[in-house]
Amino acid sequence: MPIRTSLASALPLAALLLAGPAAAQDQMQMLGEDQVRDFLSGLSEDVRQAVETRDAQQIRQWTQETIADGAVFMVSSEVYRDDERTAFSVANLDKEDLLALQGFGLSSMMDQGGPQLQDVSWEIEVEEVRPIGPNAATVATRITESATIAAPDGQAMAQAGETQAGQAQDVQATGAIRGARFESTSDCHHLIQRAPDGERLQIGMTTCQSRIDMMLRQ
Repeated sequence: MPIRTSLASALPLAALLLAGPAAAQDQMQMLGEDQVRDFLSGLSEDVRQAVETRDAQQIRQWTQETIADGAVFMVSSEVYRDDERTAFSVANLDKEDLLALQGFGLSSMMDQGGPQLQDVSWEIEVEEVRPIGPNAATVATRITESATIAAPDGQAMAQAGETQAGQAQDVQATGAIRGARFESTSDCHHLIQRAPDGERLQIGMTTCQSRIDMMLRQ
């Protein structure tokens, strides 16, 4: 799609701006492919642990440290149900947007009476790394995610309705939704850059095209 091509082409320019003058490059070791791959591999484990613990403070701290200030995430998504496209969206998010969305999502997950996140999987496959100077690299990845959002039993039964005798009807017979399974694949381009302290890496500008398949559970 044109969106992906135009946005991805902005990454090398941003990386060159981060590369700095030649004199500074000579004094700092090049940002190597292995270093970038190790950083992204660690991200997968960090994300899995964060989701499992549901520790809001830990997730917020991770975002503050891992996402560069000024980073922009440009994401186009298509949602499918039974292989039929049902929705399309384009979003431009900055770091503050991500923190706000995290707060909303975590409060929902931690509400014992609300929907629960189950069977979460998050994997990132690094397809290409192109170091650009000592401070940055452009990276192509494929990110696969899956999760089930399940309603508590009582809520699902309430949606099904009750009989005159006060007994809950069979959920399948009434067509009540017990939850939904989501599986997504995202082809992304990232700018990975050194943090201002020079001691760690951060995620900068990122563009993604995503397909999300949704399966309702009754």
